[in-house]
Amino acid sequence: MKRLLVVIIGVFGLIGGVSEAADFNVQLLHPAEQKDTSVGYLDIPAIKGEIITYQVKVKNNEEEAIKLGVTLTNANSSTNGVIDYGFSRSISQSTQAPFDITKVIHSDLKEEELRLESGEERLINYTVSIPEVFKGVMAGGINVKELPDDTQQGVVNLIQRTISIFLHGEEIENRKELTLDEAAIRMVNGRPMLSVTLDNANGLFIKSFDMSARIKSNEHDTCVKSIPLTEEQLYNVAPYTKTTLELPLDEEEMKNLEQGVHPVELRVATEKNKWTFNTKITVQDSLPKAIAEEEKRKEVKEPIDKKLLAIITLAVLVVVLLVILFIKGRNNNKK
Repeated sequence: MKRLLVVIIGVFGLIGGVSEAADFNVQLLHPAEQKDTSVGYLDIPAIKGEIITYQVKVKNNEEEAIKLGVTLTNANSSTNGVIDYGFSRSISQSTQAPFDITKVIHSDLKEEELRLESGEERLINYTVSIPEVFKGVMAGGINVKELPDDTQQGVVNLIQRTISIFLHGEEIENRKELTLDEAAIRMVNGRPMLSVTLDNANGLFIKSFDMSARIKSNEHDTCVKSIPLTEEQLYNVAPYTKTTLELPLDEEEMKNLEQGVHPVELRVATEKNKWTFNTKITVQDSLPKAIAEEEKRKEVKEPIDKKLLAIITLAVLVVVLLVILFIKGRNNNKK
C-alpha cells in the first residue's frame, strides 16, 4: 500500500509543473496636456510640432529579480474582431494612415528589455512628437511583458500589462468609405472560414458591426451562407488599420461547393452605416475533402474522449477508495 501511495503522489505531483506569473505594477504618470487623469490610459491632443512628455512607472513586487520586455505597438483587432492595444502579430496600417504611432513616440530605454531587482522601481520617460496634421484619432499601446527565465521549467505563465494610447487630431468632417482589400476561404481549427481584410481609412473606431456573406455556386442555384453572429460576436476595428477578420461558414453547405472561382457578396453593417462588397474567391478541390475529413475525425475522437473520461473517473474513484481503506487499516492497527 505504501508503494501505491508513492505512485499516487508522483502522478498528482505532475500537476504542479506550472510556474506562477511574476507580480509587477505598471502605472502611467499623466502629462499636463491630459484633461482626465482618473483613467489609466494616455489620452492627449496631437498637434503638429508640439512635443509632449510623460512617464511610466514600473515596479517589481517579487522577492527575486525579473526581466520585462517593453514595447510600443499600433492598435488593431484580432481575427474575431476584438480591439487589441498590445498586438503581438504583424499589423498592417491603412494606406491612409498619416504616420506610424511607434515612430512618433520614443522612450529613454536603450533596449526593449528591462531588469528589475526585488522591490525596484523604474521610471521610463516618453516623448510624443507629431510630424503632421491628421484627422480623428490614432491608437496604440505600451506593453510591459514578463520575459521567461532560463531557470523556469514546465508550463510558464507570463503576464503582460498594457497602457492604451489615444492621440487626437482634428475633427473629421468627411468620413471615408470602408473598403474590402481581399477575401479567401481558409480552414481554421478544422472549420471553414471566410477570411476578409478590411481597410478602415478613417481616424475612427468602427464598433459592434455585423458581417454576413453569400458565396454563390456556379453549377447550382444555391449558395453558401455565413453563420449568423450573436451580439457577443460582433466585430470591431481600430482607426487607420487593415484588419483581417474571420467569418464562420456553414460546413454542410461548403461540402457541396464545387471547385473553381465563385462570386461572393459580403455585407457589413453598424447601427448607422451599411456596406456591400462584391468580390470573387477560389475554392480549391481539397477544401470540401478537408471538411469531410474533419467531420470523420470528430466522429472518431468523440467516442474515444468519452471512454477516456470514463477510465479517468474510474481510476480516481479506485484511488480514493484505496486511500480510505489504507487510512482505516492504519487506524485499526493503532487500536
